[in-house]
Amino acid sequence: MDETDLSLDDSERDTESADDAKDLRITGIGVKVSDDRERWIIFHHFLWNQAPKFYGTEAIQLWPVYRDLSDGWDSGGDVTGRVLYNRNEETFVADYYSLGTQTYASNSFFFGPQDNTDVFATFSMPQQGSSYRGYIAYPIKEVQDGCSISSWINYVHQKSWVQYPVMTAMENRMTNSWNYAGAFQVLEDALQFYPSDEGINLYS
Repeated sequence: MDETDLSLDDSERDTESADDAKDLRITGIGVKVSDDRERWIIFHHFLWNQAPKFYGTEAIQLWPVYRDLSDGWDSGGDVTGRVLYNRNEETFVADYYSLGTQTYASNSFFFGPQDNTDVFATFSMPQQGSSYRGYIAYPIKEVQDGCSISSWINYVHQKSWVQYPVMTAMENRMTNSWNYAGAFQVLEDALQFYPSDEGINLYS
């Protein structure tokens, strides 16, 4: 298991509710479900410890373990997930607005124009609520012995309505994968371990 606390830019925090805690907590967990040709289920969970200053569009970009098949793993099934929040001592649960694989063209500063295929989940958070959270989970299966597990989650938060052209968090990430400026902020985390470590993060 890996747990990481991340902060928004200071100018984008809700100073009325902010304290010493970081804004967003991302937890990654790997669960082994089979020893014979190993199978794992990978979970990425997020929790807002602090209320964001702006409620717009949110997106999760997933770089799954099998993104590069040469890394020794393949997909074991569909990506699933849900979002939750609390209000008036009641918990509300919903599917993501969209969740699935997207193929798109991007033009990054480092790599230039290229085609990408990634998993995206999109949603918005209601302003009247608390404890905004959610998860993405997916199964993987081993195709080569001795390979490490590396799964990345990129959380894209819309921090302002001031933007032109107007786009969603997912569209912004697709347009320029390495654009951290403007109306959006990207918070990243990775779950990385060797299967023999039974879920212990490589960098703990």
